[in-house]
Parts: sequence; structure tokens; C-alpha cells
Amino acid sequence: MSESQLVDRIKSLENELDNRNQLINSLPCTVSWINNKLEYLSVNNELKNLFKEQLGNSLDKNFEVNKVGFLKKEGNPFYEFVVAFFNSDKEYDETEYSTDISGELKYHLIMAQKYNNNTEAVVIGFDITEKNNLQEKIANDERLRLIGQLSTGIIHEINNP
Repeated sequence: MSESQLVDRIKSLENELDNRNQLINSLPCTVSWINNKLEYLSVNNELKNLFKEQLGNSLDKNFEVNKVGFLKKEGNPFYEFVVAFFNSDKEYDETEYSTDISGELKYHLIMAQKYNNNTEAVVIGFDITEKNNLQEKIANDERLRLIGQLSTGIIHEINNP
């Protein structure tokens, strides 16, 4: 391969990497690459922004120097999930949990897939708070509907013994 072909190939690969990074950073979820030493290898902007909200400007620009659980280990469902995942034989796992973020209860769906001989994993997190809130409202409305039906039946029986 000639030097000009190598330069073209490098430019092509850099463009492809740029396109992939733009795609990953535009997703409405958190994406992190973590190794079995619980070190962040890379994270998307959504996750960086989430931590910036919690830490303010004290977040290191090179986010990847941090380890999973650097904010809080004990009682941290994400940390506990990642540790259990790397300690298991599973290549894929997922979990749902709730956590308090800036005084607001949030629900998350976390999915993890191991790769590179199970020494690394990509972990994707989705905020499912709105979905869970809608499910709760539907359940409450269903309970109210059933109470209404029951009370209508009772009133009918009282009026027509």
C-alpha cells in the first residue's frame, strides 16, 4: 500500500470513528465502556452530562480516569450491578432500579454485554422514569374504575334488595 493510500485509509477510518461517536453521543441514553477492573474506558456525552449535574465543574475533563462507583459505592445499584456482572459467567445481563438524582426519583433500565474475552463490557442505561410513571397512573386508574364498578353494584343492591 502506498503512502497516499495509507493517508486516505487513515482519513476514512477517522471519519468513520467521528460518525460513530456522533451517533453514540446523540442517543438518549448513557453508554459506557468498562473493564473488569471497573475502570471507565470511555463514556458518551449523556453520561458525562449526568455526572456534571451531580458534581458541577469538579468533574475531571478526562472522565475516563474515574472508576465505576467513584461518586458512591455503598448502596449504588449501578455499581453493584456492574460488580456482580463482571463476577458472573453471564455475557449479557440487565436490571431495572430506582435512584435519587438531584432530589428526584428516577427509574433506569441497565443492559450490559461483555466482549474482549469477558474483560470489558459495554453498558447502556435508559431513563425509564416516564414509562414507569405512566404504568403507575394506568394501574391507579384501573383501581379507581374497579372501585367505581364495585360501589355501583353495592348501591344497586342497597336500592334493589
